[in-house]
Amino acid sequence: MDRPSDASGSVFVVGADSAEALAALIAHAGVEFTLIEPTELAGPLQAIAARLQRGATGQRS
Repeated sequence: MDRPSDASGSVFVVGADSAEALAALIAHAGVEFTLIEPTELAGPLQAIAARLQRGATGQRS
């Protein structure tokens, strides 16, 4: 669900079976975002970001 928040953005409410699946949905959306909640989603988002960064720069873990 997309709810108007203010003139600069919206609030997008979505669910998934796991935090990792939700992080993947957000990454796939390809939009700028600010995580409001759940704070437990920060770890999976950071893991995906790090994996994408390593792939984009040719680094291996």
